[in-house]
Amino acid sequence: MPKPVWNMDKELQVKHINDFSISPDGDRVVATIRSYGDEVKPSTKLWMSATALKGKKVDSRAWTHGASSDRAAQFSPDGRQLAFISRRAHPGFERQGEAIYLFPLEGGEPTLLHFPEGALVLLQWSPDAKKIYYTCSDKAPEPGKNDEVLRGKNLLTVRLYELDVATGKSRKISRGSQCCHEFSIAPNGKQAVVLTTRSAAPSDWYAARLHLVDLKTGQMKLLYKPRLQMANPIFAPDSKAVLLVTGPLSDQGMVSGDLLEIDCHSGQTRNLSEGHDLTVIAYRYHPAGKYILFLCQQAHHQSLGRLDRASGRLKILHQKTGLVAMGDFDRTGKQIVFSRTAHDRPADLYLATVDALGRSQQISDFNAGLIPPAFGEVESLRWKSSDGQSIDGFLYRPKGRAGRPAKTVIIAHGGPSGVSVPTWHRLSLARSFLMAGYQVFFPNFRGSTGHGNDFTEANFGDMGGMDLQDILSGVEYLEKTGKAPRNQFALWGWSYGGFMAAWTVTQTTKFKAAMMGAGVSNWVSFHGLTNINAWDDVFWRSSAIKNLAQRRERSAITHVARVKTPTLIIHGEKDLCVPVGQAHEFHQALSELKVATECMIYPRAGHGPQEREHVRDIHERSVRWFKRYLG
Repeated sequence: MPKPVWNMDKELQVKHINDFSISPDGDRVVATIRSYGDEVKPSTKLWMSATALKGKKVDSRAWTHGASSDRAAQFSPDGRQLAFISRRAHPGFERQGEAIYLFPLEGGEPTLLHFPEGALVLLQWSPDAKKIYYTCSDKAPEPGKNDEVLRGKNLLTVRLYELDVATGKSRKISRGSQCCHEFSIAPNGKQAVVLTTRSAAPSDWYAARLHLVDLKTGQMKLLYKPRLQMANPIFAPDSKAVLLVTGPLSDQGMVSGDLLEIDCHSGQTRNLSEGHDLTVIAYRYHPAGKYILFLCQQAHHQSLGRLDRASGRLKILHQKTGLVAMGDFDRTGKQIVFSRTAHDRPADLYLATVDALGRSQQISDFNAGLIPPAFGEVESLRWKSSDGQSIDGFLYRPKGRAGRPAKTVIIAHGGPSGVSVPTWHRLSLARSFLMAGYQVFFPNFRGSTGHGNDFTEANFGDMGGMDLQDILSGVEYLEKTGKAPRNQFALWGWSYGGFMAAWTVTQTTKFKAAMMGAGVSNWVSFHGLTNINAWDDVFWRSSAIKNLAQRRERSAITHVARVKTPTLIIHGEKDLCVPVGQAHEFHQALSELKVATECMIYPRAGHGPQEREHVRDIHERSVRWFKRYLG
């Protein structure tokens, strides 16, 4: 029997790009690279890539080494040094945690600049390179000393600070109980724009506000109060406007939605992408300020676009680019860096000039020698749901198997305001299914991103309703077109996809097997125990306390007596978002009903397990379960 071209040992060796930044002179790019190495959990290191190729070879190498985890690297505006956040053994300190380091680019070793007592979040240089602004939580209580937790109290508020690079002295800027999340420093160096919440409670993020902050006095002025959620504010080059995305964001850290520009003086807003069938995921002002370059999701493809600020004209420059993230321009505005990926290769860095954006040059090869030739292929699909709504998705199958359909695993994405895309990272689990002989179907049901905010909001108040019909109509489409054998399907989902898996097996016996990962089985108990109880009020468009009937009706536990499908349940023990009780409730009910079930709880794991062996087990256990019941 031939040896498989891919396996979990190789999967866990792959290096992934977390973030990256181009130097002001455009000569090099620093990237945060995440990998497991020899550790239980993934760590991050800084890699440096030269933008000028040596012959035809890329010049990319690790910049930090040893027992450290480094991230959030930024070149100083004068191009002389690199600031970054690092977790390592800090000289002169016994306590552990992250600190801010400086790395001289002309040679030398990283030096400790500041080690705060709280937890670091983000940093950004001042325009004159004399200061670093950063966000950091209040000091955590010492274990065993006043560490009692009163629910909703004792929260660690994140605040904005100013750090003098010459002296290492830090000054608190933000005041009061408001918690600071993302921020951007104005090019004039006088103010910041900060995404704030009334407290540090994770649930408050769903009602965040945008404030202008005077960097000298700390005085805050409300600039924008969104209807939905928002993310990633950045200043225009003239410091007179701010750009951000706003949309139905189900998870903090997401950047997707409509592109909004806000006037800093009047607070007037312009929705720059309204009316377009796309979701913006990244954007940058050109240094001259005349236009905005952006990446967007169109269905399950990424496209590169340009928006003229004066006319408001939006133009898609390149479709199906494979670009997944956008860095900064260099100081001249002539070059910009992206990361690009595909279904058959992990992300690498690419450099493009603004007058030839379609001809980018690869400047890194982080996984050289590891990735085999493509063994899978992707087919884009579109079908009509039961109410006539057009839905898109894609089929990922072993290469050369067109016309010879295999048994099919359906993966329902999380969110719900997420999207399945055929990129290397998103196909990690699917590769394990391919190696086991299955093909994998990814439906982007209503509630997904990629078609504008209206489509993403289309399952608000109806989770488990028409989005389920979108999936089932996709299954019917595969059967009718001969792309999948009839009645040979399994369903796998995590987070919101985990809810969809649990809910679906109470509504149909179409699937031979299912896997519910970190999913909600009981919306009533979920609301009382989750740390984001504002989320379900937003996405259900009603108060849980005032509308318990709605929550009960759409809870899998309410209809569990109908289940016949063998259901695997996987959950993290320390999941605060979807508490582990959701897994226990559904597993106990299925067990009492004599439905084939298994419940795996990973110790120490949160909403997304990170430990190497937990990740391995999710893949291997899912394959075993489907082999047993789907065949």
